[in-house]
Amino acid sequence: MLLAVVAFATACTKDAAPIAVAQLVFGKVTDSVLVARTYQLAVTALDASGNVVNRKPKYSTTTPLLAEVDANGLVTPKLAGDAQFRAELDGKVASFLLRIATPAANVVVTPVNSDIPVGQVRSMTVSVTSSTGSTVAGRVIEWRTSNPAVATVNSQGVVSAVAIGSAVITAETTFDQVRGNATVNVIPLSVASVQMTPSTNQLVRISGTLQVNATARDAGGSIIAGRPVNWSSSNATVASVTSAGLVTGISVGTAVIQAEVDGRTGTVNVIVTEVPAKTVTLAPTTLALNSGQIQQLIPTVIDSLNRQVSSLANRSVVWASSNVVVAGVAQTGVITGVSGGTANISVTVDGIRSNDVVVTVTDLVASVQLSPSVAQLLRIGTSVQLTATPRNSLGQPLSGRTINWSSTNPTIASVSQSGLVNGISAGSVLITAESEGRTASVNVSVTPIPIASVTLPVADTLVVFDVKQFVPVVVDTAGNTVTSFLNRSVLWESQNQPIATVNNSGIVNTSAEGTAPIRVIIDGVSSNFMQLRASFIDRMTVAPDPMTLSVNQSQAFIVTYLDVIGNVLKSTRKPTFESLNNPIATVSAGGLVSARAPGQADIRVTLTGLPPLIAKVTVQP
Repeated sequence: MLLAVVAFATACTKDAAPIAVAQLVFGKVTDSVLVARTYQLAVTALDASGNVVNRKPKYSTTTPLLAEVDANGLVTPKLAGDAQFRAELDGKVASFLLRIATPAANVVVTPVNSDIPVGQVRSMTVSVTSSTGSTVAGRVIEWRTSNPAVATVNSQGVVSAVAIGSAVITAETTFDQVRGNATVNVIPLSVASVQMTPSTNQLVRISGTLQVNATARDAGGSIIAGRPVNWSSSNATVASVTSAGLVTGISVGTAVIQAEVDGRTGTVNVIVTEVPAKTVTLAPTTLALNSGQIQQLIPTVIDSLNRQVSSLANRSVVWASSNVVVAGVAQTGVITGVSGGTANISVTVDGIRSNDVVVTVTDLVASVQLSPSVAQLLRIGTSVQLTATPRNSLGQPLSGRTINWSSTNPTIASVSQSGLVNGISAGSVLITAESEGRTASVNVSVTPIPIASVTLPVADTLVVFDVKQFVPVVVDTAGNTVTSFLNRSVLWESQNQPIATVNNSGIVNTSAEGTAPIRVIIDGVSSNFMQLRASFIDRMTVAPDPMTLSVNQSQAFIVTYLDVIGNVLKSTRKPTFESLNNPIATVSAGGLVSARAPGQADIRVTLTGLPPLIAKVTVQP
C-alpha cells in the first residue's frame, strides 16, 4: 500500500499564511482490494511549482454501501464492487476507483490426476471459487511444477511430459495467493500400431522362407524402438515363424503371421504353394466315346524336384478341348461326349501343358421330342397322331432310329407303333415314345361321348319315410345307352325338399306327404321333372284271396299298398305273414304259402300301423 503523504508549508512565524495547493494527485488512478481487508489511500498535494505541500486533504466516498473511508484515508471494504473515493484540499479535488473483490477460497486444477506419455503435452484447466462456491473470475494464475525434470508447465497451464516419473502441478492466484494442485504421471509412450514389412499377401513355396519385419509406432506415426516383438502363426502346420520374424513354408495352405507389441498387433497373410510342375502326361492318348458318355482323365505330374505329384488340389489346373461341340471337358478332368466327331483334350498344370488325347465320339440319342408336346384331349372313339423325333446332345435330329411307343393304360387310350393314339374309355394316360433309352411323354385325357338325352319316369309314388333309388335312362350323341356315369358330371335336384330330398346317387328320401318334382342333370343335359308323390299307407290288399292249392303246391301272396284316394304306393316296408293252421298250410316270411294237407287255413297279414288282414287258403286233396 502507498501511504498518503500530505505536504504542508511551514511558516517562519506563527502568523505566516499556508502554501496554496495547486493540485492533488493519487499514486494510482485505480487499484483492487479484497472484501474484509483495509486499503490506505495515497494522495500527494502539490503547489503551483510542483512542490509537495505537507497538508492533509479531506477524504470521502460516493459509494458508502461498498466501503467506508476515515479522515486519514483508510478504506474499510464492505461489499464487492467498484467504490469511488475523493480527496479535497483548498478546493482542489482528486478521484480514485477501488475495485473491491470477493476473496478466492478454492483453486481446483483439472484433471486432478493424469497419465501423459513421454514427449506428449496435456492442457490443464483451473477453476477459482469463493467460500460460497461461486465462481471468482479475472484472477491471474501462476503455474509451477514440483519436478521440472519429469514435467514442465507454461504460463497457460500446458504440461509437457519430459521423463518417466511424477510431478505436482500447482496453480496459484497471485492476488489471493490461493493454490490448487494436480498430479501428473509421465508414462512410457504407448504403441498405437504395428507396421508389417512386407504388408501385402506373400507367396511362399514349400520349404521356402520369407523375412517379415515389424515396426512399432505411436499414435503420431513415430517409430518406438526397443520394444519386444512376439511372433506367431495362425497355422504352424502351413507356415512357421521364428522369434526374429523368419517365415518357413511347411505345407500347402494359408497362414496369418502376427507380430504383437504391447498389445498391438500387425499381420500379413502367407500363402504356401507346391513346388512347380516340370512335366504333365495324359494317358491313354486315344479314346472312343458315345455322345452323352463320360470318361475321367487323371494326369501324371512330375515336379521340378523330380517327384510325382499326388494331389493337384492347390495347383493351377486348366483343362481344354479343341472342339467342345464334339467333346467337352470339365475342370475336374471328366470328358463328356457331345456329338459325332473328333476332339483333342489337354491339361495345363502350373503353366506346363500335357500331350493331347484324341477323343472320337459316336452320336447317340440324347433326347426325344414329341409333337404335339402339350396335353391332348380325346373323345372316346377318336384318335390323334403323335410324332417322335430323336435328337443328339446338340438338339440335332437323328434319322433311322427305332421308336417304341407305349401307354400307361391301354384300356383308356392305346397307341400304335406309328404313334396313333385311340381313345377307348374315359380317363387319363401317359403316352411315351422311347429311343435308345431316351423318352418323351405327353398326357392324353379321354372323355366320354356327349350326352344327348336324360329321361326319368313321368311320375312315381313312395310311402312317407321310405327310400328309393332312381336310375335315369341316358343316351349319348352316338345313340348308345349310357350305363356308367364315371367321369361325368351328375347333379340330382329336388324342387320340394320338405317333401323329398335326393342325393347325387339318385337315392330319394321322403319326409312328408305331398309332391316333389325331381330331376337329374348329367354333363349339363337335364332330364324331365319326375312328379314324385309321397303318401301315407291308408290300407293294403292281398291277392289272391281266397287262394286254392292242391297238397304240396305253393303260391305267393301279393300285397298292394294304397293311399287314401286309392293310389298304389311303392314301399320298401314288408308285412309279416302268419298261418293260423300250420298243419293245413304254412307261409314264409316273404308270403309264400305251401299246402300241407286238405282243409282250410287262415293266413294273417300284418303291417305296423294298419289293421291285420285275414286271407283264406283252401287246400284240396
